[in-house]
Amino acid sequence: MTVINIRNNSIQISPPPGRRPYPPSGLEAPTGRKPACKPYGLEAGSETGPSFHKEGRPINCFSSFCKGGGRGIWGIVLSNFYFRSLKAAATTLCSMLFALCFFSLVAREAPAAGLNVQNSKPALDASGGGVLLDATPIGHLMYRLNYEFSYARSPLEYGWNGKRSLGVVDNLFYNDLTAGFGLTPSLDAGLSVPYGIVYDYLQTGTDARKTVGGVGDVRLGLRDTLFDRKDVPIRLALAASANFPSGYQSGYLGSGTFEGDLRAISEARAGTYRFIVNLGYLVRGPERMVNVKLDDQIFWGIGSRSSYYDNRLGVEAEIFGSTGAAQPFRDKVLNPIEGDLGVRVAITRGWSVKLGGGGGLTHGIGSPQFRILAGVQYAYPGLRDRDGDGIPDKFDKCPNDPEDIDGFQDNDGCPDPDNDNDGIPDRNDKCPNDPENVNGWQDKDGCPDPEPNAKLIGHVVGEDGKPISALVKLDPSPDSQIRSDANGHFEVNLPFGDYKILLLASGYETVRYKITLKDREVKTLRFVMKESMFLR
Repeated sequence: MTVINIRNNSIQISPPPGRRPYPPSGLEAPTGRKPACKPYGLEAGSETGPSFHKEGRPINCFSSFCKGGGRGIWGIVLSNFYFRSLKAAATTLCSMLFALCFFSLVAREAPAAGLNVQNSKPALDASGGGVLLDATPIGHLMYRLNYEFSYARSPLEYGWNGKRSLGVVDNLFYNDLTAGFGLTPSLDAGLSVPYGIVYDYLQTGTDARKTVGGVGDVRLGLRDTLFDRKDVPIRLALAASANFPSGYQSGYLGSGTFEGDLRAISEARAGTYRFIVNLGYLVRGPERMVNVKLDDQIFWGIGSRSSYYDNRLGVEAEIFGSTGAAQPFRDKVLNPIEGDLGVRVAITRGWSVKLGGGGGLTHGIGSPQFRILAGVQYAYPGLRDRDGDGIPDKFDKCPNDPEDIDGFQDNDGCPDPDNDNDGIPDRNDKCPNDPENVNGWQDKDGCPDPEPNAKLIGHVVGEDGKPISALVKLDPSPDSQIRSDANGHFEVNLPFGDYKILLLASGYETVRYKITLKDREVKTLRFVMKESMFLR
């Protein structure tokens, strides 16, 4: 009889008489000396904690990231960067960092006592688009509901020499109800309540198989869209979430500890196609499962979403995974990677259904042989947004033309290529919200200028008193070029202010002057140019 006991969060396997012992590993048996380290904390005289060898490589038994001073340094670095470049959303970021470090502290003080083998958790914005979060906000006071069913085959196994020798969780049925709500035009909140059924799993302490159902870990999160300009096909967002230990631990439905994560999100748009990248860090309590230590994780994902037939049909594809933060990509057991593909069809106003599937691309923990996905989503009808500008069609005066977010009438849903209607496009207008006054003075910069009610009259002559035809450059300058005539005479109307004057003529040295014109002043100047030794 095979007996599996859990002691101090370690799984110990006793083989039946006459049989080769099962490997004490998630997938591979270690070589070298036996693990002799404690699951948590430091031994006396050690700064990094004890270690043991796996396949000839030393494995650290303790991760110190985000512990003690590390938490403060990490928060300070990120918040300093955020305050410098994104002051408008500073409060949101600080809240996210505070929540992450708080849950980091809680997780460290309360080590995990369970393992959640459900890696494919629906995004907290209730978009129904898969695991990855996009950077598109839900919309102010709008909401979405998403139900998703998932079946995973063999998400957790023991192995010997790279081959499956013992299935721990053979069948996992997972139901997830997610709600997303737009708190502001850019800030969203999400809540996920899962319920799972583990069918035919290996019961600890015996060799019996068991079926159990229970609530999974409840998740709560925030997402803030930090950068969203319609003239740039990229959106950027930051999201933070907390996982609460509400799951049934003995049935592999709960981690048994608080978890917190922070992720960066980028989304690129090209017509009806969207490309999404997620990169984040998850803080969780440490746990040792046989010779595998579960601790903080770096998680990532890439995906694409496209829509057809006026958003009635959507296709979603994504690849996502994670790795141990202490030694990234070193232990394949801690590097689950999965790929999923789904199709979404709108069936009526506000309602859509999804069908998809996928499977594990590696043999990491939680990576199934295959996965089947099905779901139903309801979006508040006002959320239908044909032009994808974040303003529901119900409130969009131009539902087929996306709004340009530039701080000018951004709530009407219509693009404003020329906010001030002065005939100069905003992309070339230095003052896009203030109309140009056409008065012959810098009429192409788009900014209103004072009336040119002062006058400068000039006479350009040589040292011999003969008139010179010279090019006259002013800074600031009028729209038209100024040149003295054959008699060396020029005059120009200017607004009052300070000016730099540059006179250029072939065969003469450059002349530079500085003048100040008062309001309604008429100033007459005589400019004398010296002959140059070098021809221009």
